[in-house]
Amino acid sequence: PCDHPPLYDVVDVNAYFLSPYGCVVLSLGVMLYPFAHPSLDNTSLAVGVGFIFGHEMAHNTLRVEQTDAYAHALRSYENSTRSEAVADLLGMVAVARHLGVSTDALFVPLAQQWCAVKAVGLPPMRGSTHPDPTTRMAQLCKTCRDTVGLCECSYDPCLS
Repeated sequence: PCDHPPLYDVVDVNAYFLSPYGCVVLSLGVMLYPFAHPSLDNTSLAVGVGFIFGHEMAHNTLRVEQTDAYAHALRSYENSTRSEAVADLLGMVAVARHLGVSTDALFVPLAQQWCAVKAVGLPPMRGSTHPDPTTRMAQLCKTCRDTVGLCECSYDPCLS
């Protein structure tokens, strides 16, 4: 249990890490389409909800020193969103390892879910430091592909 009340309404589509308390909070809204739905198989659920959980857990364990190499690798991100970039990458790698698939195989269904966020018109998460879903997935692809060599994805996953 977290020793802090939730920051947002429990039904909001939101997840966040409360660093002073070491708490990861997943609001019930992340259990809705496109991240979760009764028609989705276990792999799709792991991709949707698992990525969000893995992303937030990455914030819990993330201790990345801001070096020149780090800044260069994440140059496509605004300075304020670079820790989000690392959390996205670590979340994707965690889900891929859990499912026993490559990050490249995971990227397409992950991008489809995030592109659906835009398509169904979900509002941005309140207080979010993330780019919009299309930019977020394009940047995740670029980081995964060009920086760590784990993906062979398109830079415009929501457009292809």
